[in-house]
Amino acid sequence: MGQADDELAARRSRVDVLIADGDIAGARRELEQIWTLKPGAASAGFIEQRQHVLVDADRPHMIKVGIVRSFTVEPLLPLLRAAAALHGVGMEVDVGGFNTYAQDLYAPEQSVLAGQSFDAVIVATQTRDVAPDLWNDFALLHADAVDAAVERVTNEFRSMLRTFRDASSAHLIVHSLEVPIHAAAGIADRRSASGQARAIRRINDELDEIASELSGVSVLDIGSIISRVGSHAWFDASKWRAMKMPIRPAAMIHLVDEWLRHLFPATGAVAKAVVVDLDNTLWGGVIGEVGTDGIDLGEDSLRGLGYREFQRTLRDIRSRGILLAVCSKNNESDALDVLERHPWMVLRTDDFSTIRSNWNSKADNLVSIADELDIGVDSLLFVDDNPAECDEVRRRLPEVTVVELSAPPSATSNPLIGHPRLERISLTDDDRRRAEMYEQQRERRAARHDAISFDDYLASLDMRITLAACGNNDVERVAQLTQKTNQFNVTTRRYSVPEMDRLAADPDVDITVVRAADRFGDHGIVGVSIVRHLGAVAHIDTLLLSCRVIGRGIEHAMVARTATRAWAVGAEHLEGVFIPTAKNAPAAQLFEQSGFAATTNPGAEPSGEHWRLDRGSVVTTPSWLSVTNLEEAE
Repeated sequence: MGQADDELAARRSRVDVLIADGDIAGARRELEQIWTLKPGAASAGFIEQRQHVLVDADRPHMIKVGIVRSFTVEPLLPLLRAAAALHGVGMEVDVGGFNTYAQDLYAPEQSVLAGQSFDAVIVATQTRDVAPDLWNDFALLHADAVDAAVERVTNEFRSMLRTFRDASSAHLIVHSLEVPIHAAAGIADRRSASGQARAIRRINDELDEIASELSGVSVLDIGSIISRVGSHAWFDASKWRAMKMPIRPAAMIHLVDEWLRHLFPATGAVAKAVVVDLDNTLWGGVIGEVGTDGIDLGEDSLRGLGYREFQRTLRDIRSRGILLAVCSKNNESDALDVLERHPWMVLRTDDFSTIRSNWNSKADNLVSIADELDIGVDSLLFVDDNPAECDEVRRRLPEVTVVELSAPPSATSNPLIGHPRLERISLTDDDRRRAEMYEQQRERRAARHDAISFDDYLASLDMRITLAACGNNDVERVAQLTQKTNQFNVTTRRYSVPEMDRLAADPDVDITVVRAADRFGDHGIVGVSIVRHLGAVAHIDTLLLSCRVIGRGIEHAMVARTATRAWAVGAEHLEGVFIPTAKNAPAAQLFEQSGFAATTNPGAEPSGEHWRLDRGSVVTTPSWLSVTNLEEAE
């Protein structure tokens, strides 16, 4: 065995010893290192057998995935489950029949997808299967035949995806089509308006268009994976001939990683903030030892350039609506000097929503940061180069995602690029304004600190809310809120974009969105209520409020509108249920405070605390709120 194999065997032995000793955090780190050393079938099997160490049994995040395909995918499945488990996510996967993707999409009720609730379905096809004439026989095609082939394939995809979308709310991840390494016409292909590469790219452009037309569809760019891996390192001719598996074993992990980049954001398994160390993380060297001018950062060295590019990656992540924060053991004045004065810094003080540069425990600082940002610690992704600091966080805060920088970041080693918890399927306006919104939130906290009383503070905010029916442009943000809101959420029901589309189109369902603004700025959409009208009863399916505006009475304005609209359509009772979770205690008193009476409802689904408000009851809206009901305004 070589040195790498010896290290792998030693780490495997240590894993089982650590598990036997009850050192779960240590075992998790060893499993992560095993995967880093050799992310293949053998490691996947080893990790799968110890999945209980990685996935929290008390609060499991499970993703149910279906794969419909035109080629063999079975060797990828252990890798997918192992890679997901290393991120603390359980993965259950069902696969359709070989090359039955069209039947599976057109008639899911008669396929492997029947009778099951999938979070996502992957459509794994390749050009040689869906467009064999463009792949194998392109040299025989005239221009009009090329156009006909493009139109045929595009229409087939559009029809299959629309049919499936009408039948299922699962998020669809559709493989794009790969372009041949060598075009039939050679270098002349680029000069032809009907060239082979251009024809396949036209199909891919149409796939992007279809994804923009249909809710809950994303396109996985196969071409980008092949570019990163290398075309000759991607395709395996012998395995394709023997078992219809086109991908070399060493390249399989790259497709698995790309699947995760789509699956995690589609199912809400995402981080809301990245918290970074400073020394040997944002720059090379220890600021307390070498000073601002002595750190390694910039274009004077390859190492310094790597840190600068790492900062650019963080800036890109921030543009997705993911907050940045600092957690560093340093004198604050030293840290701020670099952030504000060093000429090669990409990130400045204002790019961070909060900074902890002190000598406290990093785990304690992370809890403090999460509290200040009004997010759960399980929404944090922590980056540090120090194994001891990472180990402390893993042990004390196992719900935090830890990224340990085992080597200085570089063009070939940047663990944040492609990290599945940092991806987003799409970006809303609120996402793009997230950092700005949290800066406004900081100003609100200062105002609260200066106010004589809490009531004075609320009155000083000049809080304005607008309640309106959910519009087409709101659906994505509303679905996002159901996926991400945990604290003020009476039922914690999660809805995908397609499911929300269906609810919005149902005449017996009333969806209200709440926008809020105050003297410090615009909060955007902060609340959602979903009410099902069932004859004499209106039932509150969902009522949630962003943590940014909890405690300002907006929830009572939402209930007031819900009651008014229920009485207007003839309901005799408005019913709600509070389903307790580990996080939604802030919503526990909503119904009682709004005048609802507790009811007993044996056998009701779901279980929880049931409440009822009778027709004619009036729910009071706090005096400090200025409320606009768009229907009334019109």
